Amino acid sequence: KIALFVGGSQDEGEFVAVCQAEAAEITKGAFGDVYSTAIGCALEVEAEVFLGTYQSFLGMEGQAAKMKKRGMSWNNQMKVLGAGISAARAGSKAYAEVDKLQKEAQTRNPSIEGGSGINEEHMKQATEKIEASLPVFLELAWAINTQDIARTLKQACRRLFHDAAEILPLETRLKRAEGV
Repeated sequence: KIALFVGGSQDEGEFVAVCQAEAAEITKGAFGDVYSTAIGCALEVEAEVFLGTYQSFLGMEGQAAKMKKRGMSWNNQMKVLGAGISAARAGSKAYAEVDKLQKEAQTRNPSIEGGSGINEEHMKQATEKIEASLPVFLELAWAINTQDIARTLKQACRRLFHDAAEILPLETRLKRAEGV
């Protein structure tokens, strides 16, 4: 999508309109607004680092953008860690509660050998305990997903800005970063 803008076939206004339309499509999906924000933030910081490195005095803006990027990365890593700990606690708690329900059911009905001894009421309680812990697991999954989005877009931007450094002039690579 960026090739038309970089090549001059598309002016900035047209390019922005195309990008906004694509972002609108992303936001239509489940959790689309959250994905769109994560994607936009990751792309923006990668472009800021590249542009700041080459377009500011002594690359100072690039260094500031790198610090911002490191802060965002650190923040996300702490979210993954915190969500992982919370998920482990929630999982252990749910397992213990379900195990307790199962043991209570077996105590009440010892005639059932090899079976779980859980009636519908106990099964409902066990299901509720497990379902109550699901938000914690979803939080962990989202934190990991956000980290994956940032890493993937970092590699894509690296290829876009640096891989053709020997072939493409700096002006073209800067134009790519402006497009991003």
